[in-house]
Amino acid sequence: MSDTKDIEGFEHLRAVYFEECQELLAVVDERLLRLDAGDYDQEDLNAIFRAVHSIKGGSGAFGLTELSSFVHTFENVLDKIRSDELKVDVQKVDLLFRAKDALTDLVNLSQHQEPIPDDLGQEVLQELKTLASQAQAKDASADTKTTPIRAPSTAQALGQGWQLDFTPSETLAKAGGEPLYCLQQLVKLAGPHLVI
Repeated sequence: MSDTKDIEGFEHLRAVYFEECQELLAVVDERLLRLDAGDYDQEDLNAIFRAVHSIKGGSGAFGLTELSSFVHTFENVLDKIRSDELKVDVQKVDLLFRAKDALTDLVNLSQHQEPIPDDLGQEVLQELKTLASQAQAKDASADTKTTPIRAPSTAQALGQGWQLDFTPSETLAKAGGEPLYCLQQLVKLAGPHLVI
C-alpha cells in the first residue's frame, strides 16, 4: 500500500514540476522578447537565469539527464551574461531564443516520457559551450594580468621586511574569492611583524 502512495506522490511531484516548467519557459520567452527589443534591465537577465536554474534543479531531481545536461550549459551562459562577462548582442539573443526552443522541446518530450532524439538541441548546445569557453578564456587572460611582486632590497632581504602589493581583480568576488580571508591568512603567516 505504501508503495502505491509513494508512486502517486512521485507522479504528483513530477506533474507539478512540469507545470512549473511551462510557467518558467513563458517567463524566459517574455524576458527574451525584452532583450530582443533592447528594452531590458538587470532584472530581466536575472529572471531568465532564475527560470532556467529552477528547471535545472527539478531535472536533476527526476533523473532527466538529457534535459539536465542541456540546461546546465544554458544556465552557465546566462550566468556569464547577467554578470556582464558576455555582452548582449543580436547573435547572442538569437542563440538564447534557439536554446529556449530546444529546452522547450526537451521539457515536452521528458514530460510525456518520449524518447529524445540524439541530435535534439546538439547544435545549439555546442554553440552555448563555445560561447561559455570564450568567456572563460577571456576571464583567464584578464586574471593573469597582475602586478608583479617587487624583489626585496638588500635591507629587506636581511630581515627588515617585505613589501607585498595586493590588488584583487574584479572577478575575484564574482568567483567566490574572499580578499579579507586572504589578508587574515597573511596575518597568521607573518605574525606580529606584519604592518598593513
